[in-house]
Amino acid sequence: TADLGDGETLTLQADGAYVWEGNDDQISGRAQRVFLDVVTPPDFSMQNYNFVLFDESNSQGMAKAFFNTLTVVIPATIIPILIAAFAAYALAWMDFPGRAILIAIIVGLLVVPLQLALIPLLSLHNAIGIGKGYLGVWLAHTGFGLPLAIYLLRNYMVGLPRDIIENAKVDGATDFQIFTKIILPLSFPALASFAIFQFLWTWN
Repeated sequence: TADLGDGETLTLQADGAYVWEGNDDQISGRAQRVFLDVVTPPDFSMQNYNFVLFDESNSQGMAKAFFNTLTVVIPATIIPILIAAFAAYALAWMDFPGRAILIAIIVGLLVVPLQLALIPLLSLHNAIGIGKGYLGVWLAHTGFGLPLAIYLLRNYMVGLPRDIIENAKVDGATDFQIFTKIILPLSFPALASFAIFQFLWTWN
């Protein structure tokens, strides 16, 4: 207990709480500033981290938020890579009508602002019943990431040696075998690059 003079006292408890007492006319209005010199050094512990991450009384715990983030990010990274890899191989090495038009459409989709599609996409998802679940978020990130993924992977696959693919076809390999056993292993740098970009964009 500290004597502040004029009948005022300040009692400081061990937990930091204090009681300021005095005459009624002396303690009306704003209290005086209190400065403390701590003799005992602070005790560093992991208690705050434990409370933030794992405490059940903390309904907004970061562990749950972190798990929810990973639940969105991991599928939203894998799904577009799988779809884009198949599409990129088809656009790079398979001949079919309208291939050039599809490539032009994909390049055109790269310049569409994502914000322009958010409200129509949300309306569509709500109309079909997936607007409030993980599936809607996965599909949204997949749709936003596909144009760049297909464009990036297709340009990389076009640069692969044609002789390897022709030799595989001569040996009787199907397009699926060529894709899984030749194209995918050789395209690992492009796949890894897009996976990093998509993971960071989706996380953000």
